[in-house]
Amino acid sequence: MTKIEAQKRRKHRFNIYLNQSYAFPVSEATLVKFALAKGQVLSAERVAEIQVAEAAAQAYQTAVNYLSHQLRSEKEIRQRLQRDDWPEGVIDQTIQRLKELRLVDDLVYGQSYTRTAMRLQKKGPGQIQRKLKEKGLSESTIQQALEEYDDQTAQDNIEELAAKRLKQQMRKYAQRDSEQRTVRYLMQKGFDSDAAKQAVQRASQDLVDDDLEDDKLDQQGQKYWRKYRRLDPKERYFKVKQQLYRRGFEAGAIKQWLDQVMEKEEG
Repeated sequence: MTKIEAQKRRKHRFNIYLNQSYAFPVSEATLVKFALAKGQVLSAERVAEIQVAEAAAQAYQTAVNYLSHQLRSEKEIRQRLQRDDWPEGVIDQTIQRLKELRLVDDLVYGQSYTRTAMRLQKKGPGQIQRKLKEKGLSESTIQQALEEYDDQTAQDNIEELAAKRLKQQMRKYAQRDSEQRTVRYLMQKGFDSDAAKQAVQRASQDLVDDDLEDDKLDQQGQKYWRKYRRLDPKERYFKVKQQLYRRGFEAGAIKQWLDQVMEKEEG
């Protein structure tokens, strides 16, 4: 070895010269690991050993950088390293090292993904299962990860999605069509068909109940509005509000109804 030269643009990288000619680059870690120094005699076998170690070190650093942003599955890391054309032996060695350091664990990845998907994105178990399969997790690992998705959270998610989606659809379509569209939407989100149909039925009934409640409020409100027509506007407003509240209507609904009536009269 005739020369060891620090690279100008890349810190902790060195160029190795053999017999006055550039041979290969190494990282500082490889330099230290093999105790490389000027004047050493390196056999072809030793050079090959150094280059394999250097390839493994670079592949490992690439994987660590890739993991620095978020958790990754083993398949994702393998695909990332394959993009750089690392030999399969180097990739296998890198994956094994990451596993030993617990930087890669498909079960931990699957559990984390499940918790995030069910809480923030309201995804159903089926959609999560499909996604984890795409990420390369085994079937047994996927089933373990899905244990994070408890029944109560699944019920809360599907009911919230059903109510919101059905209300949106019924602004544009007939009730039956809206219900069918909402069921399909829930199934696409990863919920099974029976659960989707039941959730839509409950949401539909709630919407009907809300409409009936609005009709009752309007009926009673009109009655009291006529009854107190001789009072001044402020006192009339207060009296009607008081009577409707005693009838058990919600304060927010009462205020909305009274504001609409007052706006019409002033207009």
